[in-house]
Amino acid sequence: MSFWNKSVFLPPPDYASRRLIWPGLFERYGGRLGYEFDLSTLAHISEGYAAGSLDAVVGSMMTRRRLERLRMVAVDIPEILQWLSRVSKHAARVWVAPAVRCTLQRCLKSHNSAMHMLL
Repeated sequence: MSFWNKSVFLPPPDYASRRLIWPGLFERYGGRLGYEFDLSTLAHISEGYAAGSLDAVVGSMMTRRRLERLRMVAVDIPEILQWLSRVSKHAARVWVAPAVRCTLQRCLKSHNSAMHMLL
């Protein structure tokens, strides 16, 4: 079995991780969340999303025009929700389910062949 036939499952970030990820993503794209921003609510709302999905949301949101307007109009939760709704929450399931099914089938095959060898 070669390296490319294997997959690694990374679970979605937990609450504490999402509280750290959101401000870091905004800083990466040149934005900043205000001091009074409700980060706790945003971390709860974004439960189940992969870190890459959160990155895609902030990357799409922080356009040059939005960065210019950031001084006048701060980012708020409804704006983030608008962008978050465009990203699939369960995108990982599309490729994880077949990978797990394939791994289980291989496992059963090797188990069956081992049982035949013992008999």
